[in-house]
Amino acid sequence: MVGTIKNDWPSLYPLTEADANLIKLTESKRPFLIPTSIVLVVNKKHKSTVATLPTPSVACHKRDLTTTFKEPMSTGYFYNKKWRPFGCVLPNVTRDFAVNCLKNTTLILIGDSNTRAQFDHLTALVKCVDKIRRTKVRWHAPLRCEIDNLGLSIQCYPHKMPFYGSRGELMTQKMMTSTIAKLDSIPPKGRYIIHLHNFLHMMPFHLSIARTRMLRNRDAIARLLKRNPTTYVIIQSPHASLDRSRFNKHKMNIYLFHITKSIMSGLGNRVMFLNTFDLTIASQNADGHPKNSNEFMNIYLGHMCGR
Repeated sequence: MVGTIKNDWPSLYPLTEADANLIKLTESKRPFLIPTSIVLVVNKKHKSTVATLPTPSVACHKRDLTTTFKEPMSTGYFYNKKWRPFGCVLPNVTRDFAVNCLKNTTLILIGDSNTRAQFDHLTALVKCVDKIRRTKVRWHAPLRCEIDNLGLSIQCYPHKMPFYGSRGELMTQKMMTSTIAKLDSIPPKGRYIIHLHNFLHMMPFHLSIARTRMLRNRDAIARLLKRNPTTYVIIQSPHASLDRSRFNKHKMNIYLFHITKSIMSGLGNRVMFLNTFDLTIASQNADGHPKNSNEFMNIYLGHMCGR
């Protein structure tokens, strides 16, 4: 197969009757929103100084990353439009902070258009120089941005088959990158941060395909961690979206969320699970590309920088 073109019709999942009825319900009874007429009145208990939810004291970069796979679905909350994790304290992510963190580091992002959004956030923050520029002809294509004198390189690749491109966009083999091949190509020396995300462009395919690919990716990650002791891996989860379209491509997101979390757990303290599901629920996200996805970057940089 030379490539694939986005399928503009709903995916033909082999569903049970219960599955089909549930999806029909979600498409016909939208939106599921809590009534805005609810009013909460909070009264301070007399002479009480104990917080119901204690503020964390450990910095995120000192946190055991294995705990990111063990958290319940609710991992934090918004305060003044900034995400605050329950498990640790995030730093203030500035340009100086990010540049110092990524100096002499290659950050490789492999995934879909939401991965490309992370590339955009990172490169805008550190103000690196484009070595591979984006074109209008190939929206999904490899990208690279660097600061040569600092040894800083940020690279972005669309993951290989299966991957549906944007409407009418032909995805050739040349434009895509095998996650396994890229992970296996990383040498035993040098500092690397790997960001992996498979979501929207996996959704037209049966979830068993995603599961098979993730199992192989997990094996490649294990080989990399054993080979290179200065490599860290970020597994970004699917996000939530109030997709009102008839052909809701987000409908299987929670299934992929749990598949991803289950398969990628147990790889050790150099692998982080980045839960974006609860953050996008809290922000009532209605977009396939969340508008506050820069908060994702703040979370994983806060965990990675300083280790």
